[in-house]
Amino acid sequence: MIVQTVTNIVVAAEAEHAERTQHEPYLVGVSVFVVLTLMLLGTLSFNRHK
Repeated sequence: MIVQTVTNIVVAAEAEHAERTQHEPYLVGVSVFVVLTLMLLGTLSFNRHK
């Protein structure tokens, strides 16, 4: 009985942690696009003088 109660608490805590740390796929995609675009623009601006 006690083991099952402890197991239920651990499972509930893990589920809550996974729900909290889950990322929105749309926001991750937009963030990656913005970072890569800024890196590309930085690279092009540094290589412009050569």
